[in-house]
This record gives sequence, C-alpha cells and structure tokens, in this order.
Amino acid sequence: MNKADIFEDVKNEVMDYFTSLSAPEQYTIGLIIITAIFFVILERLSPYTKCQRILRDGFFDDFIFYNIAQTYILGLLILGYMIIFADKSTDFSRLHLFSETLSHADPLCFQKF
Repeated sequence: MNKADIFEDVKNEVMDYFTSLSAPEQYTIGLIIITAIFFVILERLSPYTKCQRILRDGFFDDFIFYNIAQTYILGLLILGYMIIFADKSTDFSRLHLFSETLSHADPLCFQKF
C-alpha cells in the first residue's frame, strides 16, 4: 500500500464520518474549523508574542490539558451536576421542551436534543 492510498483512505473515512452527522453537528464542526483558522490568521497578523510559532514547544501539552481535559471535566460538571440541579430546582422537564417521549422523572441532560 502506497502513501497515496493511505491518504485516500483517510480522506474517505473523514468524509464518511462527516456526512453521517446531522446538519447541526456539521454546522458546528464547520464553525469550529473556520473559527480556528480565523484565530490562527489573527494571531499571525497581530501576535501576542512576537516570533512565536503556532506549533511551538509545549503546544500539544497545552492542547491536551487545556482543551481536551478541561472540556471533559467541565462537561461532566455541567451535565452531571448543574443541569440536574437546575432541573430539580425548577422542574423545567415537565414542559417537555426538548423531548415529548421521556417521562417526567428523566433529567433534562438525558433527553434527546
């Protein structure tokens, strides 16, 4: 298998995954990619630290710890505690704003959006 076949397989897998997403998921991923490109261009035009490369030493540590780990922990905190607490306090799930098929006892975070 040559490199062109590997890149073609990766491209096909990415496109298959992207087309399997719902429209809001596709828009969200597209918006995230466009925003990332915008911030890279903005950082190049007016850098916070002169002569600093985008893929500098420590970039991947920052990416892993500040983006992935922090997002995961905050996601657990928000979905696991805050939304359930807010729903128990206000009982908004009785309004069935996000789902009409779940029972009244199901927390808001378990309803399908």
